[in-house]
Amino acid sequence: MIGAMIDISDRKRVEEQSKRRLESLNLLITAAQKLVEGRDVATLAQSILNTIVTSFGFRLAWIGHANPDGRVRPLYWAGGVADYLKEVEIRWDNSPLGRGPAGRAIATGRPVVMNVATDPGFTPWREPALAYGYREVAAFPLKRGDKPFGNLILFSGETGFFTPERLDLLQTYTHIAAAALENGRLFDETERSLERIRALQEIEQAITSTLDFRTVLDVLLEKIDFLLPYAAATVRLFNEESGLLEPVACRNLDEDEWRTPQWRGGRGLANGVFESRSPTVIRNVLTDRRVQDHEFYRRYRLVSFLGIPLIVKEQILGVISFYTREEHDFDPEEIEFLSTLSQQAAIAIYNSQLYKQSQSQAVELEKANKDLERREEIQKLLKELSQDITTLSLDSLLKKLTEKIREILRVDVSNVRILVEGNWKLVGIAGIEPHLLTSTRSGTSRGHSGWIQEHRRPLVIPDLTRSEIPSGRTLKKLGLRGYIGVPLFSKGGEVMGVLRALTYGARDYTQEEVDLLQQLANGAAIAVENARLLEQTKQQAIELAKANKVKDEFLGFVSHELKTPVNAIIGYTSALQDNMFGEISREQTRILEKVTRCSRDLCDMINSLLEATKIEAGGVSVERHKFDMVDFLEKLRSTYDAPLDKDLILMWDYPTDLPPVSTDSEKLKHILQNLISNAIKYTDRGSVTLSARHLAHMNSIEFKVADTGIGIPEGELTLIFEMFRQANGSETRSSGGVGLGLHIVKKFTELLGGKIDVQSELNKGSIFTVTIPYENRLRAVKGQAVSA
Repeated sequence: MIGAMIDISDRKRVEEQSKRRLESLNLLITAAQKLVEGRDVATLAQSILNTIVTSFGFRLAWIGHANPDGRVRPLYWAGGVADYLKEVEIRWDNSPLGRGPAGRAIATGRPVVMNVATDPGFTPWREPALAYGYREVAAFPLKRGDKPFGNLILFSGETGFFTPERLDLLQTYTHIAAAALENGRLFDETERSLERIRALQEIEQAITSTLDFRTVLDVLLEKIDFLLPYAAATVRLFNEESGLLEPVACRNLDEDEWRTPQWRGGRGLANGVFESRSPTVIRNVLTDRRVQDHEFYRRYRLVSFLGIPLIVKEQILGVISFYTREEHDFDPEEIEFLSTLSQQAAIAIYNSQLYKQSQSQAVELEKANKDLERREEIQKLLKELSQDITTLSLDSLLKKLTEKIREILRVDVSNVRILVEGNWKLVGIAGIEPHLLTSTRSGTSRGHSGWIQEHRRPLVIPDLTRSEIPSGRTLKKLGLRGYIGVPLFSKGGEVMGVLRALTYGARDYTQEEVDLLQQLANGAAIAVENARLLEQTKQQAIELAKANKVKDEFLGFVSHELKTPVNAIIGYTSALQDNMFGEISREQTRILEKVTRCSRDLCDMINSLLEATKIEAGGVSVERHKFDMVDFLEKLRSTYDAPLDKDLILMWDYPTDLPPVSTDSEKLKHILQNLISNAIKYTDRGSVTLSARHLAHMNSIEFKVADTGIGIPEGELTLIFEMFRQANGSETRSSGGVGLGLHIVKKFTELLGGKIDVQSELNKGSIFTVTIPYENRLRAVKGQAVSA
């Protein structure tokens, strides 16, 4: 009996789960249908909200859009009461930004669930929410790609309603809803663009069909009133006789009242737009200090203002103004569209005022616009050529230019002839198969290119068959007749090539076209020289890399081969000193000590060469291990117990509680020994001090080697770490060395993840500071990454 009850319970649970899954699938199917069937955003949003409220029984659901300040305000809602949303609006501006469910979902990009009664993030809205029976709220970000643009906010009357299973379902539904809303937005934008295009066409038709600017303004204001949610629009024109801006047309205003004397002339916001000659936006005319008289705006309950000057050929004719009854942000696209409409209106007004002159001026304006577009197109092309130098060959670069020349000048063939070692070479051939045209001729030939080279100016030939200048048979054989060629000048002012444009029919080129081609030739000349310079630079880089490789190999080989005989000298000298070949005199002992000292110095130089060569080849690795820093310094100190043959004191200054360090101890030892030896070498009297201290905030140990020696000239401080550099003297200075010690010190310091600095004053001494981290860091040396 108990088993039967368990079976019935399990079956009911399975049936309940199946039912919920079926409801979930039906909900997703419904949402998908909305995605396919939906059109405008408002309809889609309301349908999405109604569907989810009906399916889940939410107390309230709303969709909000994220403002630039990060706050999400309700736009569409279902299932609730508008009074609560009004309460939300009232409390919104005083709430902490980003703490509520909507703000947090926008900030994180993930769903957020809050308990209305207990979650501190819901504090500003708790009282009205509880009053309306809301117990739990969830916010789901609506995303466009990866970026949230709004929220779906759901209110439940139950606590614990948003289970993981329901959250997954609602998240899926939110993705579908976001896609639907995005499609609706795109549809709305498309419809709006089409409506604007139609409006532009109708206004254009009005402009071209009549010279009555009032008719045009009526069409303009009517279309603006239809397309955009503005409360009113006005047009004021400048009267040269009175020197005032006078009202001529308005929409949604009492025209007789608007034309009263107190609103005439240069007073008000329109005058400011007229004087600035640029669009002006005022979000709230009732609070802006630029507004002196608020009576007009209060009377018509106007809040936001946009004024656009009516300008034609740099002559300002008046101002068109737009007003809204709620605060409105005029976005750049909106301003651009209204500016376009205003420009059309300005043209109509201009045509009506100067009818006889308008036609010729319109032609000039169109020509100026085309010239501007052409110049912009040319500048864009020349900029692209300068950017393509590193990726395209010279021939491909110039072919891109000549293809554009064919398009701009409407010619059949275009190419460039460049002087290469005294001969003309064809490159950048466009409009014809290269093998039909390619030829190489002497730069001193008497052809067209030779003529341009000699006279250093463009050559225009309307018909090659009637030209007195001799030319080759290729162009005539191909049937090319119209010819224009302009010189390419190098930076030195020499003719380095010729840019040509040719047509199959005879053609007279205008001076404007000649100037245009010359401008392109000037840009092409720069591109050619830059391309050549780049090629030379690349070749020099290759040769330099080869030279460096040979240098490194030579230094390594020589150093290695020198080390063997030097070690032999040291060995034999030691044997003589040990009387292995018989007794030696005191004088011989003294001489052998000098030989040994010089041999060891030479051996040190060879070791430095080998180490430097190894570093440059990227063959040095770091072998980290943990060791006691105090013990390390004590051992280092013991190596300097022998007395110095100078009036010099070697001092050590470090605490006994330095932390353990994980680094390459041998390289650290090399760094400090080299700095100490250098300090002793360049200090005849006084002191050399090695100090160490723990930099806990940097997880590092700082070492300083200070001396009272000869110092380093200020101009040489930036050079002492370079290879084969010695401070305070020439390569023949008495202290010896090959100038590699500090170079190796710097490279080893960088390998250990540290840094080295130097301070010095001539004849007063130097301080070298080395900072080494005792945590593992990754550093790159000569293209190689080195880590623990």
